Amino acid sequence: MRKIALDVGDSKIGIALSDTTCMIACGYETYKRTGDLERDCDYMIEFCKKRDADTIVVGLPYKMDGSESKQTEKTRQFAEKLESYGKVKIDYFDERLTTAQAERALIESGERREKRNQIVDKVAATIILQSYLDKYNNHRKEEKEELEKLLSDMLNDTNGEDDDEPYILTFENEDGKEVDYTEVAKFEYLNDTYIMLTPFDLNCEKPAEFSELSDVCFCKEIMSLEGEEYNEYEMVDDSELAIELYQTYITLSAEREASQDDDPLDYEFVEIADPEEENN
Repeated sequence: MRKIALDVGDSKIGIALSDTTCMIACGYETYKRTGDLERDCDYMIEFCKKRDADTIVVGLPYKMDGSESKQTEKTRQFAEKLESYGKVKIDYFDERLTTAQAERALIESGERREKRNQIVDKVAATIILQSYLDKYNNHRKEEKEELEKLLSDMLNDTNGEDDDEPYILTFENEDGKEVDYTEVAKFEYLNDTYIMLTPFDLNCEKPAEFSELSDVCFCKEIMSLEGEEYNEYEMVDDSELAIELYQTYITLSAEREASQDDDPLDYEFVEIADPEEENN
């Protein structure tokens, strides 16, 4: 729906109309008042109906100190009469100096005095409407950003994992018993992604401490059927591969500690070159 703005005077009313996107204001016409308040209001309501406008922005001519003048009171009475029809929304906008701005713009454009007097009111209405639209659209943008943030936060709360909750994986051991493990680190080795795990102590609800290879194990991430997420895991049974993975972890941890990172375990994927390829 469009918006219109009115620069209300005693003898004339400048009218400006927005485009359908409510982004741009255009001067439309200067309406000559009839002396009959109801007839003037009827014209404005019909104008809105024909042009699919749902809002009339009425410029209020405040004094420079912010107080209301007699013209402010007259304009407000006109606006209240429009509002009594119940057909459109009425918004007010401070129009201090808009007529002076319009006059200055017309002078700078080279318009003659006679021509300026004919169009200055609709130019003032255009300034009022454009200022209103800019404020209106900025407000809508802020509301949209707030809504998007709210939806994003809600989505994260719904789908995200609690940072305080450890990530648990369960595998069967050699005796066929299920054992819970928690992730210590994740890294890439020879084009595959591996997770280093340590047994999770459910009694104290924390990962077991480790200091050597025997305290940890590794699993390999397997691509899901959809090809979008890693959600299947395969335990690494090859002892030689486990040693290579543990050494890779130690190397990456040392490199991160050397870079003075606060969290040496939280590193990005690092591709490890194949030793055989390096020798070639």
